[in-house]
Amino acid sequence: ADVRLDLTAEVTLGAEVGVHVLADLDEVFQAVPREVLEAATVDGAGALRTALQVKIPMIRPTVVLTLLFTCVGAIQLFDAPKLVQLRANTMGEDWSPTMFIYTAAFKGHDYGLAAASSLLLALVAGLLSFVVTKLGNRWKAS
Repeated sequence: ADVRLDLTAEVTLGAEVGVHVLADLDEVFQAVPREVLEAATVDGAGALRTALQVKIPMIRPTVVLTLLFTCVGAIQLFDAPKLVQLRANTMGEDWSPTMFIYTAAFKGHDYGLAAASSLLLALVAGLLSFVVTKLGNRWKAS
C-alpha cells in the first residue's frame, strides 16, 4: 500500500509542482533587476539578507501563483492514480475525489452522487483558491 502511495506522490509531484516550478524558475530570478541586487550589495547586504529582503519579496506573486496552480492540480488529481491503478489492482476506486466522482458516475451509474460530489469539489477548489489568493495578498501587503 505504501509503495502505491509513494509512486503516486512522486508522479504527481513531478507533474504538478515540477512543471510549475521549472517553468517559472528562470523567469522568476530574471525578474529581479540586476541594479537592485547591486544596490543591495553596495548597501552592505550579504547573500542571505539579499535573498530574504530583496529577492523573495520581488518573487512573491509568482510563488503565490505557483502555489495556487499546485493546489488546484492536486484537487484535480486523476490520471496519476489511474495509471498506478492499472498495475496495482488493490488500489481503491475512490483514492482521489475525481476518481470517486468518475466511479460514481460511470461505474456505479449514480449520477446524482457524482453531480453532488462534483459541486462539492468545485466549492472546495474555489475556497482553496480564495484562501491562497487572500494569503498572497496579505503577504504582498506586508
